[in-house]
Amino acid sequence: MPPTSTVTGDEATAGEYSNLVSDDGNYFLTTKTGNTGNHTYQSFNFKVTQSTKSITSFVITHNGHATRRTDDLADTYYFYIWNYTSVSYQLLTTASANLNDQTTEITLTGNNTDLKDGSGNVYILVEGDHINGGGTNAKSQIYTDLMQLDVY
Repeated sequence: MPPTSTVTGDEATAGEYSNLVSDDGNYFLTTKTGNTGNHTYQSFNFKVTQSTKSITSFVITHNGHATRRTDDLADTYYFYIWNYTSVSYQLLTTASANLNDQTTEITLTGNNTDLKDGSGNVYILVEGDHINGGGTNAKSQIYTDLMQLDVY
């Protein structure tokens, strides 16, 4: 389950940002360890300068994968976008568990006025399925090689 409000977390460093802009095998990595009872996530805040009326679609592209447990098994992960009208994250799609990178492309067309606030913020959340527990269940990771939002 996604959080009930937009999540910002710690901002990426310059080096981490450079790992997100191309599909080159350099990862932005988020790791959660310990018996936290939480999902691992990555939150992305894109600034969109186009007026809402001129936007016909958003295209989200992600390349990466997720792991669970201390023995790094493949994990399913989810893509959400923040909806400012419903004040909640809206599930976009699910990526299957795979230890190899996979590219997920999501196209949102039509009325996207609910997905951008007055300051141009668009929040996208990538969340692993695994909930950290104890013992061998005490680890989860998301590897992102590319995260991109194109606006048309």
